[in-house]
Amino acid sequence: MYFPQDLCSAIQPIHEGETIFPPSLGPLIDTEPAEAPAVEEVQNLSRRQREVLSLIAEGLSSQAIATRLDLSQRTVETHRRHICHRLQIRTVAGLTKYAIATGLTRLDWRP
Repeated sequence: MYFPQDLCSAIQPIHEGETIFPPSLGPLIDTEPAEAPAVEEVQNLSRRQREVLSLIAEGLSSQAIATRLDLSQRTVETHRRHICHRLQIRTVAGLTKYAIATGLTRLDWRP
């Protein structure tokens, strides 16, 4: 439980950009920054795979990507499989995080 003095002592560090957690959460929190993806991995993707990955990260379905890139849905799904295999990432959330971290898409994207 937090008390007013805890709140007061937390305001300044938070204002300076620090993250404050209760001591009881310490063992549950990984405060080490995640390792950024290697740029070489992005360069190992073909231009088309980078396009598909960017559109996946923007939330488009395989059918919508196929329509936008004038491909068959099966071709898009093949690209998706190859991307996942090459990057060793299995989820759309993981692919999205990867695309943001490598600059293939931006956080400020809006539908």
